[in-house]
Amino acid sequence: MGNSVRNIYSEIDLSALRRNYIALCSMTKNTVAAVVKNNAYNVGLVPVVEAIQDLCSDFFVATVSEALAIKPYLRGQSVYILSDNIVKYYDEIVANNFIPVLNSLADYRYFHGKCEYVLNIDIGMSRLGVNIDDIHEINNNNGMRYLMGHLSNATTDYRTEYEYNNFMKAVEYIKPSKTSLFASPSFSLSNKYGTDLIRVGGLMYGLMENNIVLENILTIKTKIIQIFNIKQGDCVGYDNTYVAAKPMKIASVCLGYGFGLHTSMSNRGEFVIRKNGTTYKCPILGLLSMDITMIDVSEVHDCSLHDEVIICDKDYSLSEIYKKTQIPQHWLLGCFRFNHINCDLQYIGI
Repeated sequence: MGNSVRNIYSEIDLSALRRNYIALCSMTKNTVAAVVKNNAYNVGLVPVVEAIQDLCSDFFVATVSEALAIKPYLRGQSVYILSDNIVKYYDEIVANNFIPVLNSLADYRYFHGKCEYVLNIDIGMSRLGVNIDDIHEINNNNGMRYLMGHLSNATTDYRTEYEYNNFMKAVEYIKPSKTSLFASPSFSLSNKYGTDLIRVGGLMYGLMENNIVLENILTIKTKIIQIFNIKQGDCVGYDNTYVAAKPMKIASVCLGYGFGLHTSMSNRGEFVIRKNGTTYKCPILGLLSMDITMIDVSEVHDCSLHDEVIICDKDYSLSEIYKKTQIPQHWLLGCFRFNHINCDLQYIGI
């Protein structure tokens, strides 16, 4: 549990993250950019950038403030701003040689001719980007580092073909020098279709995408703070969403949605206890509370107060939680609050 009196212990293995990035680069001939937006998927913006800055030439962030935060740790790499109010921060972008991703015709008209940029085309996701029907308004590609798109899913179904064809329509009209279409979910398609730059986020952090399985970088543990027996018909947690069908031994675990545990795990997820060489998967019972989760420990031999409870680790990753609950891994990772006052966060490796 670490040498802390805090209730939650989190460990992030930066060496594993670095190995993941190296492995991804070995799987493709394309340039692999690191997506470190949202504080590097909550893992920690600066530690992640420091871990791979000697390997990676391109970093994608969400905001100008994130770009400024990592600038002191870089050695000439390119930094792209994905979704900020870029017109508002024009002076900072130009002064620091950041590369804005232009998501509208208004952005294009404002930035074109003033600095390098990436033009994002909405090819069917209806999220961000210049509408594919408006590409005739793009009359010059001077300064365009990449033409970018984003697939809405990672399969080879008709929708992917439709979106890919839209992207190629834009490529044919705009004639960019380089393109970037694929991200982590569509990484496995990149060698089939081919573009110049792949934007990798989830895979680098150990999330499973399209059967590409790399190392899990995250460990989260807590402890049991109370154990008691309930009888058939007893209810567990708020709103009586779980009713015991038989006598059970249950435990209160010191962690809940206040730390960022996704509430959809209520009555669906499970935690792990390892004792005396045996691994026990303990179902979550009832609705999560802010700082308490109830689990079924009826099968845990010699379960006792302060036993270690594993939310995820090297052998039970967020991918395994997804398989159990169907809660997207990005949701799980993006919700965690590693700066929680009761969390002892340790970076290891490197």
